[in-house]
Amino acid sequence: MDVITAQAFRSLTNDEIFFLKEGRMEQVIALN
Repeated sequence: MDVITAQAFRSLTNDEIFFLKEGRMEQVIALN
């Protein structure tokens, strides 16, 4: 899994946080 900086993590949307918790980092990256 890619390392996320604290700054980037704070900028995540609720949807991105949901995907991250579900282990779907590729989905989070696709949204950006």
